[in-house]
Amino acid sequence: MKQYPAGYWAGVLGTAMFMLGLFGLGISATLLTLSDALVSLSKELHENQVGMAFGHMVKGMTLGMMSISGVETGDAARKLLDLMPSPNFLEVVGAVRGILSILAVIIGFCLVRRHHWAILAGLIWSLFSVGWFCYTSAVSWKFLLASLGNPLDGGNTPLYIVDFLIHIIWPILLCCWLLPSLLKGRERRWVLPGE
Repeated sequence: MKQYPAGYWAGVLGTAMFMLGLFGLGISATLLTLSDALVSLSKELHENQVGMAFGHMVKGMTLGMMSISGVETGDAARKLLDLMPSPNFLEVVGAVRGILSILAVIIGFCLVRRHHWAILAGLIWSLFSVGWFCYTSAVSWKFLLASLGNPLDGGNTPLYIVDFLIHIIWPILLCCWLLPSLLKGRERRWVLPGE
């Protein structure tokens, strides 16, 4: 079996954390953009509720034969917004994900450079990341099922799998590697011979 230099796994984990942090910044930007769109949609629905009520009245009086354009779209948008905890929910999730991603980039870089404090920082990051993901998934589960579909149906199962791997499995693996390093002082083995 091939023996690697003493600093090898610190570099591998640090590089993975750095790259996944950059990926997380993309997710954060997407969530913030989607949040802005949903907030503006919520305001539009509020401003046009009289017109929508009139459209429902026309549809009811004509027994569904006449329909004013946009009423069904407005109803679908309202149902989707009703599933969310609040219109600003994605904004909070996106901001926290952005902060976690920036920290992942910094900690990952410091793991590559084999800074000893990065072990504890990475451990705290991984525990907080798992906790935050579990909390946001529990709060927004109805919204996820309505927008992405049930993972058991198979349509968007790959998205759920990728989400699970990035936000649960990766931080748990990182935690499992960093915790023994912190408790047993194995961080001394990171130093390459001659340094």
